[in-house]
Amino acid sequence: MSSSPPRRDYAPELTNPGVPQRLGRPRPGHGTVYFHTEGGTPRYPDITYVAEWVDDYGQPNADGEVAGVVRFDGTRQQVLDWARAQPAAERLIPGGDGWIALPADDTDVRLRGDD
Repeated sequence: MSSSPPRRDYAPELTNPGVPQRLGRPRPGHGTVYFHTEGGTPRYPDITYVAEWVDDYGQPNADGEVAGVVRFDGTRQQVLDWARAQPAAERLIPGGDGWIALPADDTDVRLRGDD
C-alpha cells in the first residue's frame, strides 16, 4: 500500500489560498472510493491501478482537517479487493461522461489498460 498527498484541493472554501490543507483519514460510512487507472499515455505508458477513498468532511474537524483521503495502488485485483473492503458510502469507476457504480462482478469492470 502506498499513501501519497492528493493532487487536488478538497473543500477549498474551508481553507486559505496558499496554505496547505490538513488531511485526515476517511470516516467509515462516508465518502467515495474511486477505482481508476493512471498512465496509458504516450508520455506515461505504464498503467497503474489506483483506488482513492475521499471523504470531504464539510467542515474542518477539531484538528483542522478538511477531508480524509487514502490512496492505494497495486495490481488490478489487489486494488479492486481493497476498494471493495473499505467501508465507504459508495464505490465508483469511470464510465460514460463521468463516474458509475463499481460493478459487483470483476468481469464487468472495464478500465483503460485492461486487455
